[in-house]
Amino acid sequence: MSEIGSVDRAQSMRLSDRSLFQWLIALATLGSPLFMVAVAPHREASTSLDDLLGFMLVFSSMHVALTAYFFVNEDYRNHLMARNVYYLWLPALVIAGAGASVLFLQYTGKVYLTVFYHAWLLFHYGRQNFGVLSFIGISSKSGKALRSERIALHLAPIGGILGAHALLPEFDRTAFGPYLAQSVLLGKLFTAGALLSAAIAIAHHVRAGASAWRIVMIAMLSAFYLPTFFFDNYLQAVMSYALAHALQYFVFMYFLAAGDPDRSPNRSLFILGACGVIGWAALLATRERTLWQGLSPEMDRFMVGAALGVVMWHFIVDAGVWRLSDAWFRERCFRRFAFLFDR
Repeated sequence: MSEIGSVDRAQSMRLSDRSLFQWLIALATLGSPLFMVAVAPHREASTSLDDLLGFMLVFSSMHVALTAYFFVNEDYRNHLMARNVYYLWLPALVIAGAGASVLFLQYTGKVYLTVFYHAWLLFHYGRQNFGVLSFIGISSKSGKALRSERIALHLAPIGGILGAHALLPEFDRTAFGPYLAQSVLLGKLFTAGALLSAAIAIAHHVRAGASAWRIVMIAMLSAFYLPTFFFDNYLQAVMSYALAHALQYFVFMYFLAAGDPDRSPNRSLFILGACGVIGWAALLATRERTLWQGLSPEMDRFMVGAALGVVMWHFIVDAGVWRLSDAWFRERCFRRFAFLFDR
């Protein structure tokens, strides 16, 4: 009887972990936009609100530093270093290239780099949303993404990127500035297409009696960039989904680290936390211009671009380590997220 009881408790724990994962991902995705809607009416009345939002945006950047975990964990590090052209040299080239663009092209380089970075940033958010839907599909046993869902999640970030140009001052200073109105219009059309595709998917899931988790998540993910069109300033609009993205990543990395079969959860989470804190401090140092202005104007300009390049390093590495189409990474996810994959 004791053995049967142990099995039942283990099964209950797996189900509990699955529910915890689902709730945390849902709250991470929805909580930030709801918060922004709640505080929006008070922005003009409170002079400190923008300071709070700015701090939250900076704090959310800690999730970038968590990528260092893949280079600290021996299992992942060995695999990544065997493919160092992609995971080491390509990011180094991107960082150097970003720094050089501002160093040599100065203001023009900074403007175009910022617009490029912003587009990649929102595209990166969209790629993670594919992962979110995939994991929700697995955890809710509702199957792979439908074609309509894939279309929705492809269109949504394009709409967000094009629409957010209205909130990005640098865009107006590029050669594309005269086409701002067309960019915003296209952004709205792509967003409408994403919502329509999601509605088709939702109708299918309702008819099929799919899990409510699947229905709720495709609705939220297809509407991920809607704040772009409802706020008149970059901070509030981007904050709505930048923080949501970061919180999603915290959830994923927590379970990934805690599921390390070669270390205790406490030790693995301590390592993850150390990566986050130390890496975040290093990331903030790249953005602290007073550190670099004292060296030389050239170094200051280089670091303005390199700081964005460091975040692009996160984009590149993440695009690889979470690729479930790769057998090696898929097997690691099966092991570390066993509570989702167990049937």
